[in-house]
Parts: sequence; C-alpha cells; structure tokens
Amino acid sequence: MIAQRYVMRTVALAMAGTLAALALLMFVFGLLGKIDSLSSNYTWLDALYTLVLDLPNLLLSILPSSMMMGAVIGLSILASSSELTVLRASGVPVWRIVSWALLPTTLFIALQVVLIEWVVPYAHQQAVQLDNPSNNNAFNGHWLKQGQTFVYISHADHKGKLFDLRLYTFDASARLATYNHADSAVHKQSDQWQAAQLLTSRITANHSVLQSMQGQQAIGLQLPANFLQTVAMPPDSLGYSQLWQYIGFLKSKGYVADKYVQALALKLAAPLQLIAVVIIGCAFVFGSLREKTMGYRIVMALFVGIGLRYAQDLLGHMGSLFAINPIWVVVVPLLLYFAIGLQMLRRAQ
Repeated sequence: MIAQRYVMRTVALAMAGTLAALALLMFVFGLLGKIDSLSSNYTWLDALYTLVLDLPNLLLSILPSSMMMGAVIGLSILASSSELTVLRASGVPVWRIVSWALLPTTLFIALQVVLIEWVVPYAHQQAVQLDNPSNNNAFNGHWLKQGQTFVYISHADHKGKLFDLRLYTFDASARLATYNHADSAVHKQSDQWQAAQLLTSRITANHSVLQSMQGQQAIGLQLPANFLQTVAMPPDSLGYSQLWQYIGFLKSKGYVADKYVQALALKLAAPLQLIAVVIIGCAFVFGSLREKTMGYRIVMALFVGIGLRYAQDLLGHMGSLFAINPIWVVVVPLLLYFAIGLQMLRRAQ
C-alpha cells in the first residue's frame, strides 16, 4: 500500500534523524566534559576515542526518547501538510496509522538487541580502561562466600590477576579458625587458583596463632576467571548471555542476584518499552495536542520521555531499598507506559 510505505518511510527517517541529532549533541557535550581531564597522558585523541567506544552505550540510553520524538516529528510532518487528515477522511482508522508508525520501530529494536548483546559489553569495557589509563584495576573490593569461608579480593587487573586476597574460615561454632592472606593469585583451572606469598594463620583451641608462609600454593576460589570481567562491569553494561550466566552462577552459590535479575529484566523488556513510547508519541499527534505546533509536541514528548525514564530509575532504586521483586520493578513501569499510550489514543479516537 502506497500510503503505508509513505508513512513508514517518513516516520523511520524522523526517528533516525532524531537519534543521530541527540547522539551528536550528547557526544559534543561529553567531549567538552573531558577538557578538565586532558593531560600529557590523556590527549584530545584519547578523549575522542573513548567517547566513540562509549557511543553504543549512549545510543541505548537515548533510544526510547529518540523513538518517541521521532514518531511525533514524523507524524507532525504529515499532519502539517494535511496528509493525516486525508488518510482519516479516506477511512483509515487511527490504530492503523499507529501500526504503520510502529513498523519502523522493529528496525531499531533489532539495533537495540545487537548493541545490548554484542557491542556495548566490549565497547564500554574498552572505554572505561582508556578513560582511566593510570588505573589498571578491573574492580576494587569483592566478597565471596564459599561454605564456611569468606573471601575478600582487594582488587584485580584487566588480565584476571587477583591482588591482596584474604580468606576467613570459621568453624561450626562461628569462631575464626583460619586466616589466609595472599599477595596475588592467578587462575589455573576450574575453581583452582595459584596464590603467591600465602600466609596462613591458624587459631588453636587455646587461642594461640600458628603461622606458616608458602611462596606458591593452590587455593580454591569459586569465581571462574571468565566472570572477572562480569564482576568489573556495571549490570546495565552487560549483555543478555553474560547476565544469564552470572545470575546462574550467583544462585548456584547462594548469593543475592537481585540487581542482575533486574538488569536482565530491563533489557528483555526494552523492545516493549520502545513500542510503548512510540504509541505515546503517536497519541501526542492524534490526541489533545493535535491543534498545537510541532515544536510544542516535541517539547512535550521530550519532557514525558525524560519523566518516564527518571520514574523508572526511581522505582528501581526503591525496589533495591525495600527489597521489591526486581521483576515487578520492571513490569509496573512497562504496564504504565502502555496504559498511558493506549488511553491517550482511545480518547483521540
């Protein structure tokens, strides 16, 4: 259908243009924000390369707002030339026009999935390393619990080497029985690590301490080497498979995995969020703002997009604070998005 292809092309171009414009604007602001960080070891080229590496992560963050604004701009262009009026007068219902505007969204959903799974995890990690050339640590401070032993890893480098390990082993009476400290450790196989300069302190029944030093000693750590980079990255920068595997690892060891479950649920719900915000954007054109100018609609869409984003972030923090099921933290805002958009369209029709 000619009308369908025309609406799809107009909305798709508006969405792509909005995404490119917002990305360029945020990129320029990010580059200006690097001015104070420039030095002989961190030049303009380093700053530029860092921002390029972090561009996929930036695109993910602005994608919902860009889609909403793109839908508003595309349909507003058609409305300003009375083409929407002609379509409505010819018997095309609002819902069909909205479905035409939603079809280009599938392309950006595909882009979103590719960025989440294959691009952002690697690019963001490289950007963080380049942005802090003097900091060779992949992460600082991480606790593990394995049976009656609590393990503290002070820091690890990006090659997977651990530094300043402390292992506290308690007996059945919850009294400290053994304390081990290693200067460093490297992964060998499975859960086996090779510790260097291992100092072992054993506390006897009469509370005396027996110490021994070993230059090299194998120790068991239930932290596979391939998970070190996962631990080092914030949950929202991990891909679907990384989150799924790490959640399985945490649950198998009895650790709390709520923030990673919430991050995975957010990423799985992200395509539905794009559909919901596009519906809301369409409602701005067909609804009570149809008599307003395009600029007014764009500003309103921008405010609503930002407001929904902050509301979702606030709910996420409240969920962590009050121990709310992370699935509900994701589902409730998503249902709210759809309810707002569908109600606005229902009133317009």
